Amino acid sequence: MSALARYCQRVGKAVCGYDRTASVVTEALEAEGMEVHYDMDPAQLEGVDLMIYTPAISRDSLLYQAAEAQGIPILKRSQLLGQISQGYRTLAVAGTHGKTTTSAMLAHLLHETGMAPTAFLGGITRSLQSNFVSGDSDWLVVEADEYDRSFLTLNPELAIINSLDPDH
Repeated sequence: MSALARYCQRVGKAVCGYDRTASVVTEALEAEGMEVHYDMDPAQLEGVDLMIYTPAISRDSLLYQAAEAQGIPILKRSQLLGQISQGYRTLAVAGTHGKTTTSAMLAHLLHETGMAPTAFLGGITRSLQSNFVSGDSDWLVVEADEYDRSFLTLNPELAIINSLDPDH
């Protein structure tokens, strides 16, 4: 989710978010100028035009219910990522194991060859200290997460499938 927050901020959106507890990631987002809340106060939704959520937030949660009652459009994280991928030549990395490593390597290789991709990675890489790469080309590298069939929202031009094992 933090990679999407970074992307939205990069394209000029004001970003605020909720997490249960502070972490290295939330502290980094705050240092980057994003507002992070640690309580589910519906007042946080004032001025919000779009709510993005992950499966970690129940539809019964106070924030979800308040957003719905206020008529704020609500999208799953995967739906927003799918919409973003529509505007790029997308390279999706799927499979049971190795998605983050492969996505990070692919983004690095494309960057080194001058292709300057944007990338959404599944974890914070040591070399980048981030899970988001801000590129200026029409290429997008994305980790295609199989949980909740979220990869079905993507529109990849090319796909890499690392491995297939029963998982979720």
